[in-house]
Amino acid sequence: MNGQRSTSDSTGRTGSTDDFHTVQLLLADEGRRTTIRDFVGDRYEITAERSVSDADLTIVGDRLFSEYAAKLRHRVGRRQPVFCPIVLLRRDPDTDGISLSDPAAGDDPPLVDAVVEPPLEPARLRRRLHSLLERRRQSLALSEREAETSAGSELRRGDSDDRASPDWLTDTVLEVGPEWRLSLIEDRAERIFDVDADAVRGRSLWDVLPDFVGTGFEDAFRRTMQKREPTSTEGYYSGTDGWLSVRVCPDPGGGVSASVCDVADRTVATRRYETIFNHTYQFTGLLKPDGTLIEANDPALEFGGFDRDDVIGRPIWEAGWFSHSNALQKRVMEDVSRASNGEFARRTVEVQGADGTATIDFSVRPVRDEQGTVTLLVPEGRDITALDERKRELERHKRQFEAVFEDPKMLVGLLEPDGTLIQANETAMSAIDAELEEIAGDPFWDAPWWPPDAAADVREWIDRAADGEYVEYEREHAAQGDDTFTVSGTIRPVTNGGGDVVSLIASAHDVTERKQRERELEVFEILLEEMTDLVTVLDEEGTVQYQTPSIQRVLGYEPSALEDENAFEHVHPDDREAVTAQFADLVDRPGATSDRIELRIRHADGSWRWLESIGTNRSGTPIDGYLINSRDITERKRRERELERTNERLEAFASIVSHDLRNPLNLLAGSLELAEETGDPEQFEHCYYAIDRMEQLVEDLLMLARQGDRVDSIDTVTLRKLVEECWQTVDTGDATVRLDSPGRVLADESRVRQLLENLLRNAVEHGSPSQSGSDGSEDAVERGGEGITVTVGGLDDGFYVEDDGSGISPADRDQVFESGYSTTTDGTGLGLSIVTEIADAHGWQVELVEGDSGGARFEFTDVSDPT
Repeated sequence: MNGQRSTSDSTGRTGSTDDFHTVQLLLADEGRRTTIRDFVGDRYEITAERSVSDADLTIVGDRLFSEYAAKLRHRVGRRQPVFCPIVLLRRDPDTDGISLSDPAAGDDPPLVDAVVEPPLEPARLRRRLHSLLERRRQSLALSEREAETSAGSELRRGDSDDRASPDWLTDTVLEVGPEWRLSLIEDRAERIFDVDADAVRGRSLWDVLPDFVGTGFEDAFRRTMQKREPTSTEGYYSGTDGWLSVRVCPDPGGGVSASVCDVADRTVATRRYETIFNHTYQFTGLLKPDGTLIEANDPALEFGGFDRDDVIGRPIWEAGWFSHSNALQKRVMEDVSRASNGEFARRTVEVQGADGTATIDFSVRPVRDEQGTVTLLVPEGRDITALDERKRELERHKRQFEAVFEDPKMLVGLLEPDGTLIQANETAMSAIDAELEEIAGDPFWDAPWWPPDAAADVREWIDRAADGEYVEYEREHAAQGDDTFTVSGTIRPVTNGGGDVVSLIASAHDVTERKQRERELEVFEILLEEMTDLVTVLDEEGTVQYQTPSIQRVLGYEPSALEDENAFEHVHPDDREAVTAQFADLVDRPGATSDRIELRIRHADGSWRWLESIGTNRSGTPIDGYLINSRDITERKRRERELERTNERLEAFASIVSHDLRNPLNLLAGSLELAEETGDPEQFEHCYYAIDRMEQLVEDLLMLARQGDRVDSIDTVTLRKLVEECWQTVDTGDATVRLDSPGRVLADESRVRQLLENLLRNAVEHGSPSQSGSDGSEDAVERGGEGITVTVGGLDDGFYVEDDGSGISPADRDQVFESGYSTTTDGTGLGLSIVTEIADAHGWQVELVEGDSGGARFEFTDVSDPT
């Protein structure tokens, strides 16, 4: 391959082997051979011989690597020092069947120079092969130069200090006298310079060869003529459009003689070598066997920021690339020593450059002559900083992956896209009674983690993940024995650069405790929804932060309706001061619990409900607020009021029985005694009066006892109609009634009838001036007169009953509603007490005020309007 023979490919194209290389394919797969032919067949001659050939580059597949490894190594060793690149073509980037040695781990040159992994890309493959073949060209040129250098040394061994050997000069000789006139020009010189020796003899050298003037050749002649010492030079001569090598030596007669060599062929090779030598991205050079640097290429010099004179002639380990570390200098010295003994030395080192350090793959290779003697050393350095950083990055990713994969709180498994289990972490394996070797290679859905009824679901999840979907699931896992535990997991796809799913990662964590807490929380939420007590969280300003759902049943609000509102704004004005004072005291005492307090809270419908509340200071805890527990005691307060009224009625009964009934009984007894003694008929009238009085008392007492504050049914009651009916049943005398739009109310009609009858009777019976007690005092609740007018009218939230009598003094107004209170001797004092009972039974408020004409006015408010 090193000569100028022509080659041809299957297309009939021909070219020089310097430009057209042979690539051998050692591949078992015909499809892969065809693919590579399609990719690079237009650039290189492709051969698929099954025996190792002298191709410029060999591509071997991973299936045949073991079969051909020994033969390939033999070929590489036989062709030393020429570089013979070998490329390994993998089927799968995860193939573990071939172990490639670390360059720094051994002394033998690596067999594989590059590894190509799928997917194959034409441009990438071409760049890789071109780079390797450029290195081969460099190696060939260097080998040629070494051969020429060795041959030149042999030719120059007979040289003297003052004149070159005739064997080396051949017939290319010029002799020039002291005045620069040509005295001799031999035949080959005639041919080189295209002159006639006889015609130019005796003429000036500068006239015969004018293209020497102003060049290095003139400088060499004049230097030797002046200093009388040999001078050599080599360069381009425009007169022949070629390269010449000239050696000028002094003659004893005072002139000089020059040997001239046409070096066109050698210069082409040298220029080709220098082009390759200085235009590679690698650092390279030449060393003497003792390590002295005799050549360094431009990339190495530029990286270090050196001139040639800074490093040439010095031991390589003392050059600036290695001077930053004594330990590194020692290692390089050892590598040079080993190479000078015929070994190949290689290691990864960090070298110093002008702009920083770089990690390089450094090697020293020996060059032997035909006798096997090491004559030169070739140091090479390939910048692998990016590769090394990438390797470290991969190591970091690997450690990160292992850290995630071996998360002690996660069950993690690696799967093939078809669901085959490849690997499982220690946490996953500790959950089951099996060894990884026993289940690796089995379908994931058949693994011991899953109960039998889960297989179909797991297969579906894997199919979805293999299609690129991120799958989330929650399922029961089987554990050792009969135990189970709940997991929340994912199956996520892992894709390559082309977007194809190459593996799956299944991961899950135990959520058994979380599920238990969720169930407990559900139970707690149900209890909160069903409980009748209220739980409220306030901040230090009294703003509602949280309210249990039970508020809807107790107060009619949605649970979130009062959030961010001030709770005290919903407290009854009469209770607000006491409630805010107790809350302020609670805020000042972290961890404290307040006394129980009863208060009224506005219902969503506008009514008031009684609550019993107790607060706890929970600031500084996860609640970070003030917890108020409240219980609806509205019904209890109603029963308490009923009991109070019952007690009042009992007291009234006792008073009436002990006092009011005793008076007519005494009157009856005395009148009967007088009638028996005197036979006076008037005494019988007194007896009848006493009996009527007792009947009225008994009737009122029965009404209080039977009715109390009970309301049987609520209906819409038209007050105008009811007042007219009541007016017909009451002895009204000459009194009149006036209706002022009394409206309608929601009430128990029978109870309201009793209320109106009592009020109308009270106004009419006590409004006549003829009605007076035996003691002459006024016997009416108010002082009226004949022709009294009673008015029944409507209010915004109720109704009123008013008369135009003389009214009731403010001092007596608080007592008129008490049982048994009367200003007449024959009054029972129960009428207005019955009115109060009926109003309370309906939840109404009743107030006695002065009417517009000075009479008594009874106002009933908080009355429900049917509209």
